[in-house]
Amino acid sequence: MSLFSKALIISAVALIGVSYAAAPPPRWDSPLILDDFDDIYGDAINRTCLGAVKSYSVSGTFTKGSYGYWYVYSGNTGEVFNGDGGELSSSNIKTAFDEDLQCMHVKFDADPTETGAYAAIAANLFLETDYVDLSKMTSFTVKVKGSGDIRFFFKSKFFQTNKAKYSWGEVGFPVTLTAAWKTLTVLVKDIEAAEFSDAYDDGVDWNDCKDAISAFVIELAGDPTDDNTKKATEFWVDSIVFDGMTYLDVMEPYDSLTSVKVSRANLPQSAFCISNNQISYSNAASGDVNFSIVDLNGTVVSRITGISSVGTHSVALPKLSAGSYIVRMNGRNSSTRQFQILR
Repeated sequence: MSLFSKALIISAVALIGVSYAAAPPPRWDSPLILDDFDDIYGDAINRTCLGAVKSYSVSGTFTKGSYGYWYVYSGNTGEVFNGDGGELSSSNIKTAFDEDLQCMHVKFDADPTETGAYAAIAANLFLETDYVDLSKMTSFTVKVKGSGDIRFFFKSKFFQTNKAKYSWGEVGFPVTLTAAWKTLTVLVKDIEAAEFSDAYDDGVDWNDCKDAISAFVIELAGDPTDDNTKKATEFWVDSIVFDGMTYLDVMEPYDSLTSVKVSRANLPQSAFCISNNQISYSNAASGDVNFSIVDLNGTVVSRITGISSVGTHSVALPKLSAGSYIVRMNGRNSSTRQFQILR
């Protein structure tokens, strides 16, 4: 192995905040799970994992705010039921969760004599009016079983902006269900506008929509102008993951030391930088300076006392295991940066 490949490679990326809360924070660098229905974050079973983590990033608690809740919508004789056959609505959607299997269990139905029936369940990624950049997503993975046909799709700003031209047909992927569980991975190249739609005829696909997504939807599949293509459908769904992304790609970790969110624009651009195994910084005025190095579990792994005099200074990074870390500069110019060590 060359000396270069043995060297530590450290890349600094500006980042705001890190959690030091007593309760374990999310693993910010873990895969971006929309929902795994295990209710590991807080007590709102109808809130997605992503919504709970977003709540934590804003408030330091998994339960505040209205981020990432599941909801129901249907019309023109389309109906949505829970697994026991009870009518399902946004207000009682908790009844769709199968506590034994730790998944969601839903039934769709539509009257084939009526045109334009639709039935769906959906989860906002954050708030209903928020758009999230999923450009880094390489695929999405979902575990599913059942009978009938459903379609996964993403609500986007593109369709909202062009709703006069495209009244329906958001980009997604149709699935014919099987009785046995299967893990389905859909590559982004296969995410396209719904068949039969004007958007489909125009070739609208994931690339048109990926940078501004508001919700993930599961709908009764078929041609909305011909309900003979819609059949009663029952499905169980679990473990919805946006592959190729982590929570850090869509939000900033909560900073419980200051209990405030600091705008990137308000940070001193030259507060400090990381290179060549050193932290370099400038003091415009004398004052105490120290650095905390934290892993992505929120554990402080090292503290460094800096030089307090006016001028430009450097302090050596301690020896660290390979992985991702966050450095917080505490002093006159507080700031945070993330860096990664590779060996």
